[in-house]
Amino acid sequence: MWCVVATVPSATTPVAVLQNTAVALARLGRPVRFVTAYADDEHGRLLAAHLGDNAVTPGSDPFVLERTATATATLAESGAATYEFDIDWRFNLPDLPDDVVPVVVVFGSIAAAIEPGAPLVAAPGRAGTGRRR
Repeated sequence: MWCVVATVPSATTPVAVLQNTAVALARLGRPVRFVTAYADDEHGRLLAAHLGDNAVTPGSDPFVLERTATATATLAESGAATYEFDIDWRFNLPDLPDDVVPVVVVFGSIAAAIEPGAPLVAAPGRAGTGRRR
C-alpha cells in the first residue's frame, strides 16, 4: 500500500485500491484482515489510523519498512498527473488464527506482478487453497 502525496493542491491522503476494498467491506459489516506493510512514520501512522478508524484488522504486523512507500502525484495545469514512486516493498505473511478461514483473498498492486513481491503475494493464496470450513 502506498501513501499518496499530492503536490497541487498540497495534501497527503492514504490511498490504495486494496485499502479501499478492505474499508468498503468493513463498512458493510464484513470482518476484514488486511495484510500490508508500512513504516512507523508519518505516512504509516496515517494509513494505520485510516484502517483502524474503519474497523479493518491487520492480518499481520504491518510495521516492517524503514519508510512507508509513497506515490507523489503532480498535477499539470491541464489536469494531467505525473507520479513519482518511492517503494521499499515487503510484508509479513498473514498470521491468521486457526478458526479464521478466508472467504475471499484479494491481492493486487504492482507488487503482485513484479519481483521481488510477486512470489510473496501469491504464497498466502496458494497456502489457503487447502483450508476449508
